[in-house]
Amino acid sequence: MNSRADGPVLDRRTLNRTLLARQWLSRRSDGTPADVLRHLVGLQAQSPSAPYVGVATRLNTFAHADLANTLADRSTARLVNLRGTIHWSLSQDAVDLRTWVQVGLERGLATTWGSQLAGVDLRAVATAAEDAIGAGSIGVDKLGKTLAATWPDVAPAVLASAARVVLPLVQVPPRAVWGRSGSTTYAHARSWLPMQAPGTDPRLVAPSLVRRYLRAFGPASVRDVQAWSGLTRLREVVEDLEPDLRHYRDESGTDLVDLAELGLADGAEPLPPLFVAPFDNVILSHADRRRIISDESRRAIATKNGLIPGTVLIDGFVAATWQVDATSKEVALVTVRPFRRLAKRTVSSLTRPGQRIGGIVVDTALTCRVTVEQPD
Repeated sequence: MNSRADGPVLDRRTLNRTLLARQWLSRRSDGTPADVLRHLVGLQAQSPSAPYVGVATRLNTFAHADLANTLADRSTARLVNLRGTIHWSLSQDAVDLRTWVQVGLERGLATTWGSQLAGVDLRAVATAAEDAIGAGSIGVDKLGKTLAATWPDVAPAVLASAARVVLPLVQVPPRAVWGRSGSTTYAHARSWLPMQAPGTDPRLVAPSLVRRYLRAFGPASVRDVQAWSGLTRLREVVEDLEPDLRHYRDESGTDLVDLAELGLADGAEPLPPLFVAPFDNVILSHADRRRIISDESRRAIATKNGLIPGTVLIDGFVAATWQVDATSKEVALVTVRPFRRLAKRTVSSLTRPGQRIGGIVVDTALTCRVTVEQPD
């Protein structure tokens, strides 16, 4: 695939409006939670509650139970997938994604735990973990201790982490079921999910997944696709989608591709403030994220442990963080912290969407109060 130097140039606002429309953030859907997970190819989910917010912000009507029930009926699943992080996806998507990214996950394991796993046969770890889990489930602590009986020189937590990488281990309910608590418990995808476990040739699932990425995140560069997936060397996969692609350039001259049948949003379209969930893939799924968050704002939300807070988009771009105090079941206290001082009109416009986000996080709240802490 050659770079198309003559492709139309898309400015940042056009890319921004197109992304937010395709993400169902600027134009919410009348669909279901399953529709959201299908369209977005899953949501990052190491925070069990974050996907509830991510789904709710994309739907006109939302009930927490509608998403929670998909875990119970096993039509969705939470397991390590894209970028080596836990994702909540439709079950078949979870299987297909895991098939595609497995090689990358194992490379990442060597980078993260290489010194502590030196000399450990990962295939043997997989076999031992499968024996420990069987057709049932096992808590993460018990799994680690069981494996440590064979590898006593390795920390149980490291062995459990290795097991969930070399095997497709699903985090099973009640973990992540709204209103319930539960420690991390694993089952093998082969026994838990209502379809064949991973094993398909990744070359067969890659084209469809890249098409779906473009439908929800495009137009995008090859590097963007790689940033979303956590994989490298995907140029050939994208090239194979020709001639179904249309080419553009961004303002830096980077070649962007998109599905030819998809249109673009109007960059001049006005947008109200939008509240985005913690860990939302809309913030994390491009190599060049300036279509939604500036480099300065990325530094403002950066934390040592890689946590991604809930953010507020002003005119389509990240301009603040939000947090909800959920200590009371009757009152949701929403605090918005802008990076720069906001005009009074903008501050006033945060009240209604802030109250909605408060009601999502504290679904029993009778009152939602929104406070904007302006910087000095």
